[in-house]
Amino acid sequence: MSVIVSLSAKNKIGLVDGTCPKPADSSPHIKQWSICNNMLNKSFRTVNGTKVFEIKKELASTMQGALDIASYFNKLKKLWDELRVIRNNKVNTCACPIKAEILKEEEEDKVHQFLMGLNDIYVGVKSNILMLQPLSSLENAYNILLQDEKQRQVNPGS
Repeated sequence: MSVIVSLSAKNKIGLVDGTCPKPADSSPHIKQWSICNNMLNKSFRTVNGTKVFEIKKELASTMQGALDIASYFNKLKKLWDELRVIRNNKVNTCACPIKAEILKEEEEDKVHQFLMGLNDIYVGVKSNILMLQPLSSLENAYNILLQDEKQRQVNPGS
């Protein structure tokens, strides 16, 4: 968020969010646009490498702990979304034949990460989700665990 504020203050946010498109090569503004864009690329490439590392480190250490399922999931989702934005995921814009397979693998990684951080009381539900073929989507796994959590609240002895 501080990066967005900083870019806005310097009137550079348009280069990042696309509201200041690249001028035509024949435009008198192309030189100034290129200078600003190159400065941003150099600055943020270094910052992004560190930020990606920090986010991945936090993802690796995120556990459910005292959080309910929804709060734990939202914490992971926030980190995944932040990582996706920083990396400017090229897979979403490509039209290559393996795009669907890459996206499927990314989804599976998220399901595994979500399940790994759950508390031990969900071991049975985790096993059931992992046995599904094909592996459940992240949304389905989340919904199954939400239902299980609600059931445990209704019947605490189960």
